[in-house]
Amino acid sequence: MPRPAPPQHPHLATLHRALHRERRAEAEAHRHALSLPLDEQVAVGVRWPPVRVESVLEKWRGVEVVVRSRAPLHDGLGPGKPITLEWGADTLAGRVLRVDRTAAILSVDADVDQLILDETVSVVARIDPTTWIRYAQALERADRHESPLKKALLKGDFGGVPDTVPAHPDIDSAQARAMASVLSRPPLAVVHGPPGTGKTWLLGHIITAAIAAGDRPWALAESNAAVDHLAATLADRGLDVVRLGHPSRVRDDLQHLTVDARTARGPLHAARRAVVRDLARLSGHDRATRAERRALRRQRSALRQQAWEHAVSSAQVVACTFGTLVRVVDRLPTATVAFVDEATQATEPAVWAAVPHVDRLVLVGDPEQLGPVVHDPGNPLEQSALHRVVHGASDRDAPPMLEVQHRMSAAVQALVGPTYGPRYRPAPSVADARLTAHTAVRATPLTERAQLFIDTAGTGAEEARDPVTRSLANDGEARIVVRLVHDLRDAGVAPHQIGVATPYSAQVARLRREETLNGVEVASINAFQGRERPVMILSWVRSNPESQVGFVADDRRLTVAWSRARCLLVQVGDSATLSVLDRFADALNRLGDAVESAWSPPWSDALGLDG
Repeated sequence: MPRPAPPQHPHLATLHRALHRERRAEAEAHRHALSLPLDEQVAVGVRWPPVRVESVLEKWRGVEVVVRSRAPLHDGLGPGKPITLEWGADTLAGRVLRVDRTAAILSVDADVDQLILDETVSVVARIDPTTWIRYAQALERADRHESPLKKALLKGDFGGVPDTVPAHPDIDSAQARAMASVLSRPPLAVVHGPPGTGKTWLLGHIITAAIAAGDRPWALAESNAAVDHLAATLADRGLDVVRLGHPSRVRDDLQHLTVDARTARGPLHAARRAVVRDLARLSGHDRATRAERRALRRQRSALRQQAWEHAVSSAQVVACTFGTLVRVVDRLPTATVAFVDEATQATEPAVWAAVPHVDRLVLVGDPEQLGPVVHDPGNPLEQSALHRVVHGASDRDAPPMLEVQHRMSAAVQALVGPTYGPRYRPAPSVADARLTAHTAVRATPLTERAQLFIDTAGTGAEEARDPVTRSLANDGEARIVVRLVHDLRDAGVAPHQIGVATPYSAQVARLRREETLNGVEVASINAFQGRERPVMILSWVRSNPESQVGFVADDRRLTVAWSRARCLLVQVGDSATLSVLDRFADALNRLGDAVESAWSPPWSDALGLDG
C-alpha cells in the first residue's frame, strides 16, 4: 500500500503527522511487550498460553480455526484483534473471532492446508497498520478535495438553529431545535448531547426524516457497540439497515442486519451453500485436492463480493465503524450525508475519511466526555473533531444542546449537573427514581439510597502496581466492592442490573476473579461510556501518600463515571488522595451525609478492621 503524500493544508498536515506519531507509539509499545519473557507476554495479553488446533472449518467468510488451551486465555486478545499463529518455522496471519475462557475461534484468510489438527501453536498479537495507513490516505484525499463541507469542518463553521422550529409531539423543545438545525441541511451540523439526553434516539428521528427527504445516509461511529446501538435504533423505526463488519463484532440480536444474513435471504443463497459444502467435503492434501480447494476458494471470494454489493445497494442505511468505512468506502453506493454518533470517541482523521464522499456531515456527541484512546500522550489525535469544533465556538454560537436527561434521578445527576449548567435537568419520569421501585428489590439502607461514597482514607487500603502490566489495583477497595455486590444481590438486585467500573485494567482483572461478581459486568470507565445500569459501583483505586491521581484527573473521565447510574451510584475511594482534585473535593462536599468512612461496619468487616 503506497504511503500517502503529506497534505498541504496546515491542519490536515498536523493530523497526518499525528497519525504517524501514533502508529510509531503503538508499534513501540508492541515491540516492548513482545520483548518480555513468555510468561509476562501472556500476563499482559499479547500472547496466549500454547493452544491446540481442534478443527479447521471452511466457512462462508473463509477459514476458521478452533483452538483450545488448558489455561485461561487473556481477554486482551479479544474479538477483532489481529493475531499471528506460529508453529515451528510456519506462521499464519488472522484475527480473533470469538474467545471464551479456554477456547477461541480464529479467522485465517490464507491457505491453511499446512495446519495440522492437534498441532500445538502459539497465538501472538499482531500490529496491523492498515487502518492508520488508510486514515492517512483519507487525509491526503481530503486535502485534494474541495467542497463546502471541507471548508466548514476546517473552520468549525456549523449550522445554527433556524428562526422557525417546527413542534413535534414526541420530542421536547431542545430536541426540536437540534433536529431543525440538522434538517436545515448545512454542510456541517453539530448536536451536543450531555449524558442521558437521548442522542441516539433523536438521531433515529433525524435520519428517518432525512431519508424521507431523499437522503441516502451513512450511520457511523468509532466503536462496534456504538454502531450496534445506532443500527438497532434505526431498525426499530422500520428502516432497512445493513450492518457492515464481521458478524462476530455485531450483537447477537442484530445478526439479521449483517451482510451474511441478508445474503442468506437473497438470490445467491443457494450458490453460497453449494460452494461451502463443496469446500467442506475436500479432506485430502494431495496436489489435485489442493488445486480444487484453491479454485473453490476463489469462487467463494467472487460470490462474497457479489453478495456484499447486492446487500449494500438494496439498504436504506449503511451502518459501520470508521475502521470498516476506510476499507470499503470506494465500493459503497453514493451517499449524501454521514451521521456520526458518539463523535467524541472518533479520531479526527477517521471523520475526515467520510468528507470527500458526502455533501453533509452531522456530528453528535458530548465534548465533556472521553475522547479517542491513543498510545501517544499529548498527541493531537486526543482531541476529536467534535471537541475542536464545539470548544472553538463562542457561547453565542454554541451548537444546540439537548437539555432533558432520561437516565438519572435528580440525586444521581447532582455530581455532573454543574458541568452542563442549569438547563440540564432530569425528566419528571426519572427525577425521583429509586432502586426499590424495581420489582423484587427489597428496601435496605443501601437500596434506598441514591448516592454513597465509602471513604477508605486511613484504612490501609492502598494502591499497588502490577510488576508486569504496570497497571494499578487496590485489594481493599476490591473487598468492599465484593461486599457491596453481595448486599445488593441479597436485596434482590439482579447481577445484570449492576455495573462495576474502574480506571485501571489491573483492578478490572482483580475484580473479575471474584465469584460474587459472576454475571456483573466489570469494565473500565472508558468501556462504560454510552451505557448505563440501575446501579453503578466505582472503584477509584488511587490511594497513596503523595496524592498522585494519574489520569483520574481527567474531568471527562469523572463525567462519564458519574453519569452511568440510573438509581444508585456507589463510589469507593480515598478522599485524602482524590480531594487533590478540586472537582472531586467539591463532589464530596455535595455528597454530605452520603459519605461514610470505611472504618464503619459493614465496610470495616470487609477490610478486616477492628472498629
